[in-house]
Amino acid sequence: MIRVFIIRRLRALIAAVALLVGGGSASQAAMLNLVPQGSPTADITSSFASATYNASTKALSILGSAVVIDYDKVAPPDAKISPGGPGNPASFKINVLVSNSGTLLGPATPTNLNIMGLIDTGPHPSPAYGTLLSGQILTFGFENTNPHKFLEFVFLVTGGSQQAQFGPKVGVIFDSITGFTGSFASNFTTSITGNADSFTIPEPSSAVLFAIGSCALLAAASRSSSRRRLRMRIS
Repeated sequence: MIRVFIIRRLRALIAAVALLVGGGSASQAAMLNLVPQGSPTADITSSFASATYNASTKALSILGSAVVIDYDKVAPPDAKISPGGPGNPASFKINVLVSNSGTLLGPATPTNLNIMGLIDTGPHPSPAYGTLLSGQILTFGFENTNPHKFLEFVFLVTGGSQQAQFGPKVGVIFDSITGFTGSFASNFTTSITGNADSFTIPEPSSAVLFAIGSCALLAAASRSSSRRRLRMRIS
């Protein structure tokens, strides 16, 4: 019975580690409960105009304007994001496919997230114009429980001049959404009057190390139990 219990614990622990490392299912629709943290600690703040969903094509499009970038979580932000001239706005765009039940659809692309603009001052080499950060969608979540309305995304970072400041994954949170009913069964156009953060998602290295250590302890406990049972049979 002890061995069966330990094997079950090991299987559950391995499954949990796989979930942490993999970042969860790409079809996730429940809230992701993202928290800005990790290292690097870069953060882009953007203001927004609208989010549009087409229930026939399954296309969810969010448009806004990139405003500032911060590299160290210490106020004020380190640099302003400005337009780069005519036809080159300081823009923020998300384009993904979402089913009528609210789950992600493929295929994902390297530019599901695209943030552009001009950074002409700051602690990192400047000026920098063009794509500041781009990403491929990994997970998506939403909530429409009054008074809270949220859209959350996690992207695999794929490029941009600020890529090195963000690390491998970036999360995006939207709030202050007007017109979102929590359903993707029909077309909608909402206004997003608040700001959105695009920030580092930490890699789960500490969780993996903890799980590896726990596996080692469980394996040692299994060996110890086997030795005790052997001594009891011999005696």
